Amino acid sequence: MNCFGSLIFLDRSRNTTPRQNGPLPVPLPLLEDFAIQMNCHSQTNPACVRRPHARVANRRRKGFTLLELLLVLSILVVIGGIAIMNLGGAQEDAYRDSTTTQLNSLKQAIERYRIKLGSLPETLEALKDGPSDAAKKAKWTRPILDAIPNDAWGNPLVYSLNSGKYEIRSAGPDGQVNTDDDITAEGS
Repeated sequence: MNCFGSLIFLDRSRNTTPRQNGPLPVPLPLLEDFAIQMNCHSQTNPACVRRPHARVANRRRKGFTLLELLLVLSILVVIGGIAIMNLGGAQEDAYRDSTTTQLNSLKQAIERYRIKLGSLPETLEALKDGPSDAAKKAKWTRPILDAIPNDAWGNPLVYSLNSGKYEIRSAGPDGQVNTDDDITAEGS
């Protein structure tokens, strides 16, 4: 006989009370809580003994499992790899655009030199230091450029003058002049 009387017998295999022409089965932890509330103090009767592990099994677990964390981490690594691959291409495009802008800026400086002195500069350094010819040096008042820039990859720009036309060339990402990846600006 348990603390509820002889009407309720526990079926431990299903963790519920058996249905005996009455209400639906009641889960065992609820009966145990009810037995404790009814001041059931019998330590020998299994229905009256409180089992702490029964409550722990019913609680929701807090936190994430190792598998969930590894899954999220692997997804983040894949997304990060894709982002880095896309940004690498964007950086190369930015270097090309920056070099093209520098070449156009130098082209404008060469045009100012030509308007001021009536001829094209012999070298890019003439935009900074002035002409080497003494007659043209008299017209020189101040530098057109403070410094001659390098391209976006840190390579020096190549200036060539040929029969009244000039070309400014960047060696491009490979650093070698006269290859397929060179960037040029031309003028006359």
